[in-house]
Amino acid sequence: MSSPSGESQGLSSKTLIGKSLGPYRVLRRIGRGGMADVYQAHHEMLQRDVALKVLRDELAAIDDHVERFRREARAAAKLSHPNIVQVFDVGSIESIHYIAQELVEGENLRTRLDRVHLFSTIEVLEVAAAVASALNTASTAGLVHRDIKPENVLRSHLGTLKVTDFGLARVLAGDSNGATLTRVGLTMGTPRYMSPEQIQGQSLDVRSDIYSLGVTLYHLWTGQPPFSAEDPIALAMAHVQEVPSRAIKVREKRRAGLEKEAGLVAGQTELLSSIIDRCLQKAPEKRYSDPSQLLAELGVVESSSSIAFTKVAGDSVAAGSQLQTLLDRVRSEKVQRYRSAFLITIASAFVCLGTWFALAGRPDRDLRAALMPNEVEKMETIESQFFEAVTRNDELAWKAVIDFESVDLIGETVEEQPEAASAVVVESKRRAATLQLARLHRKDGRIEKAVRTLERLLDEEEDLSPLFQAIVLVEFCEILPELDRTDRLETSKNRLERVVSEMQQTRPQQWQDFQDLVSPSRRTLLGLVDS
Repeated sequence: MSSPSGESQGLSSKTLIGKSLGPYRVLRRIGRGGMADVYQAHHEMLQRDVALKVLRDELAAIDDHVERFRREARAAAKLSHPNIVQVFDVGSIESIHYIAQELVEGENLRTRLDRVHLFSTIEVLEVAAAVASALNTASTAGLVHRDIKPENVLRSHLGTLKVTDFGLARVLAGDSNGATLTRVGLTMGTPRYMSPEQIQGQSLDVRSDIYSLGVTLYHLWTGQPPFSAEDPIALAMAHVQEVPSRAIKVREKRRAGLEKEAGLVAGQTELLSSIIDRCLQKAPEKRYSDPSQLLAELGVVESSSSIAFTKVAGDSVAAGSQLQTLLDRVRSEKVQRYRSAFLITIASAFVCLGTWFALAGRPDRDLRAALMPNEVEKMETIESQFFEAVTRNDELAWKAVIDFESVDLIGETVEEQPEAASAVVVESKRRAATLQLARLHRKDGRIEKAVRTLERLLDEEEDLSPLFQAIVLVEFCEILPELDRTDRLETSKNRLERVVSEMQQTRPQQWQDFQDLVSPSRRTLLGLVDS
């Protein structure tokens, strides 16, 4: 595809405003994500404005990402639904690769949540119905979204809810499932909305999207996600292992002292809470089997142009769902009691024998570490090796990731993979593992070793993304006072300020991720000012 005016010569994604990409005249930049810059553009012949998603330069340089970008865009273009952002076109010119899609005038749900802090029950029920309806159409077409979250649900000025970026999470993830804790161009992401099976790198179906929808509904309704952690690895482990506080309880605490919600029919609050509980079940088979089942529980009927509630979400429907959730919780609590009893027995045996805690000169370690095997199984892929380390979270496991030799990332041979993509992902995993190893050293009181490990990472300055560099510098600046290294501390703080300033000015998505990963109190202690 070429521009008849010849304006495309020497195009760069950084200088697109006012230029033409084929039939599209680029007007202004309206957003930036981990994968693409988003522009408002005008189709000269059809005389309509579109949202133009332009693949970022660092991804456009890798043929595998470009091909995946095109393939997923074409698949999404086949979807036609009132709650899905319509994809019109996918194309490229020189090294610029773009998707033209419906321009939605409005805001995403994360922006609205930041403004209102808490969605009403009725509004969250509407979100549940609209997104479930979109997922139902997509799953029928064989598409899994992989990245359902408030940022990917838009509300137009007319009030219509639309899901965007179907399938495109695979482009950024760089593997067949889109399950990864590291992302090209970002180094480390936060798996805030990922399902347990996505975090573990397992095959995905629509039930993974249902879990992510549950996390989204929980966040909108309570004002906070079900799990929070500054460390992405701890956050991933929480999704796999922990049971969140019930949404209805968190909601009640947040609304304590506020007026009663207007317009609610008996049972709606209980229904929404029970739906969220079921969506958030760890095992996929305990969630809704497909979105149509969730829609039926909501009492929603779909048509070609809209969705509508056909009955009031009432007590009988909520009671059935709550009963299933209660039975699941009872079973889970029984398993936990048996597990606890077993661990207590093992712990008593260790204490009686006096063979473990008597190890002189070593800090105490928890029982889980004591029972951990002394060898780490060698996995076939670095993705699997990384999740094994997430699960164990001990020194041997993280070293196994750092020392991983094979580059077979996604079930393909080395020869079948783009060399550049493989190298980037492997290095991202190794660096994330090195950072976690430093954290373990610090936790065990091996401060000098932790500092040396962090220094090795910081020596790779040119190869680190600003986000990852900033995260490492935060850890470094927090640990230096424990060694009374005030001289190095000042230099490191100055470097951190420069990196943070660069993110704020040129990499807004990385800056947003940094704010998610590093709490305001930690940023304040380090003298970082949000701009």
